[in-house]
This record gives sequence, C-alpha cells and structure tokens, in this order.
Amino acid sequence: MSEMEEMAFKSLFGPLSKNGGTVIVSHPFGNPNSFNAALTFQEQGLLDAFWTSLFAPLGLSHRWHPALRRELVRTRALPEVLRLAATYLPSGPWNGRDAAWVNNAWQNFDRFVAGKLSDKQSAVHAYEDGAADTFARARTLGTRTIYELPVTYYQEVRRIHENEIQRIPELATWMRARHEPDWKLARKHSEIELADVIIVPSTSARQSLLSHRTVNAKVAVVPYGCNLSVASKLWSKTSAPIKLFYAGRIDPSKGIHYLFEALSRFDAKTFSLTLAGKWAPGFREWLDTKWQVRCKSLGQLPRSKLAETYKEHDVFIFPSLHEGLALVLLEAMASGIPVASTERSGAPDILKDGREGFLFSAGCVDSLVQTLIRIIDMRDLLADMGQLAREQANTLSWAHYRETLFLTLAPYLDQR
Repeated sequence: MSEMEEMAFKSLFGPLSKNGGTVIVSHPFGNPNSFNAALTFQEQGLLDAFWTSLFAPLGLSHRWHPALRRELVRTRALPEVLRLAATYLPSGPWNGRDAAWVNNAWQNFDRFVAGKLSDKQSAVHAYEDGAADTFARARTLGTRTIYELPVTYYQEVRRIHENEIQRIPELATWMRARHEPDWKLARKHSEIELADVIIVPSTSARQSLLSHRTVNAKVAVVPYGCNLSVASKLWSKTSAPIKLFYAGRIDPSKGIHYLFEALSRFDAKTFSLTLAGKWAPGFREWLDTKWQVRCKSLGQLPRSKLAETYKEHDVFIFPSLHEGLALVLLEAMASGIPVASTERSGAPDILKDGREGFLFSAGCVDSLVQTLIRIIDMRDLLADMGQLAREQANTLSWAHYRETLFLTLAPYLDQR
C-alpha cells in the first residue's frame, strides 16, 4: 500500500492495527494463493493465525512460505499425515488421493477451524469446500466472512463436462465433477450464502458464479501473482520445430484432447510438444487410439525445474476448458515466453491476443488450429512477444496481488 493509499484508508476506516491480529486465514493444504492471502494480513499487522495442516521448510517446499512468521502459523498435522501415508496404498477408495479422502480432509479441517474461532477476530478468510462450518460459526460471533473461489464455479464445470461427454461419450471416465456427493454441493451453496465478500481470480471465474447463482455478496476479481525472481528466456533464431510446452494435470478438463486433435492436422516437423504433469490413468492410451501425435512427457516437475523448462520452449500452450486463473500462465509469462490459452483460463485478464500471447475458444478444435497457424505465421515475433509477456508479468507480482487484495478487503476488516 502506498503512503497516499494508506492515508485514504485511515481516513475511511481508522488506523491499521499493528498490535495483534484480528484475521484468520485457513486452508488445509496450503498453496501460493493462501500463503499470500495470509501474508497480506501479516504485512498489515492483522493476521491472528494462518491455519493449515502441514507447514515446514524441510521436505515440504510446496507447503511453506519463508515470509510467513512461524509463530502465526497453526497446524493440525495428524489427519494430513495419515492421508499422505495412505497415498502409498493401491489405487482405490483406500488410497489417500481418492476424492473421498480429499473431501473429508476439507470438511474435517473446516469443522476444526470453526471450533478455534472466538469473538476477538474481525474476519475469517476461507476457501471453497473449507468454509461452511467456519462461516456458520463466524456469523454467530459477528465475524466477517471472506470467501475465496479460486476455480470455476461447480455448476459451470458440470455444464462444460456434460457438453464434452455428449460430444465424446468415452470422456465420461475422466469427467467426474458431475458425481460429487450431494452433501458437498450443499456445503458449496452454504458457503456462498454465508459470505460477506467473495474473491475470485478472474473475470471468467466471476461470470461462472453469477451465471448460475444470485449472489448478495460483493464478488471482486483479484488476479493472482507470480514469482519474478526467475530470469527471462534468452532467445536465439532457429529453424527447428516450434517448441510447445504444457504443464498441469493431463486429463480432458485441461482440453488436451483438443490439442492432440489440432496437432494431428499439422506436419510433425512443424511443432514439438512437451507435457509436464501427471496423466489421468488410461487417458494417454485413449488419446493414442484417436490421434497420432508425438510428445515428450516429463512427469511431475518440482517448481525449480519447471521454471527452467518454460525457457527451453517457444510457446506455453494451455487449452483448458475451465480455470479460475492458472498459475502456470503467469509462471510462463514471467519466464519470458508467450502464452496460448483459452478464454476460460483467466488468460484474457492478464494478456492481450497477439501481444503477450494468443487467445482461442475453449472446446473448439478449429479455433485452436487457427491459433497454431498464427503461431507459425508469427514465428519471428515470438521473442518480442515473450519480452512483452515478461513485462506484463512484472505488473502481476505477488506483492501487487497482496496490495490489491488488501485494498479490496479493507472495508470488511473493521477493528474490534
């Protein structure tokens, strides 16, 4: 927050608290979004506690943030340790990655955090699937409720998946959003109803909610940030195939089948494709029966390796059917390469078509084919686009996210 903005805030809402926090942030698994939300309040002296399951620098680099003060972090480790141990069991309902395990982890953590609330907090910031009980308790205490919906609203996801299955029935094996239990959907509805303010990362995420629900709370778009410590790609001219790179889960919801169908229409010498991420079981084999596209699969990469892998490629391609705002888009831009993605990925909020990257229609192979043709035609401009992508990423730092988030939430952080 700038000095002028802080003065404006003080004139409207009183002085910022520097003596003891009044906001709780909770997320059972922890991720860059929740860490930076907690850090937003810590920087303003407003963080009472960040509740999560595991938080340690040793062996858990993805569940740790060096700037969060350890004395403000509260953990409930045992249930998550047991779940992680169960991930080594054979696939099935006993495996810790099974949806039932994950659903119960969210629900049980929510109930636990609800029991930790007291009347000293002014606000609680919680996430989809982990806010229903916390918000119900907060309402009895007169505590403000900040809800974060980081993804596309579930009813829109269901609509998209149903359309895909109508087009290709075999995809039903992997499109499981329509099978979520009723109790989980009821909790999602309750969370929306109990929210005083709703934070979403993109315009498309906001629209996905408002197109299916009448919402009384303010719905504010606050795009996520990215790490700018990585160096930008150093480009050199080459006549080799254009190197496309994708990172994320590899399943139909990410539009990978549209990418394979589109690439199958081009000479194999035109593009090379590299994928990083975990394949949905059986999906790769199904793709191979439909389209003959050569690709290199790197498996899941640690963040340090992923940051370098972006720069080994020419274009980051992300044909997802639905996202809140995919962090990989921001990471790729920060690495200095242009992005090609859909209008449902959050990309329209962070880049302009033909400038920092390319936009195409989700679920439309012809639109993707036309984009690939544009990439070929604009090959000599990719380096310039990559530089513009990096410059745009510089305006989308995590520090900028925290400042924007705080200014958005300031009216809901009244001191007690």
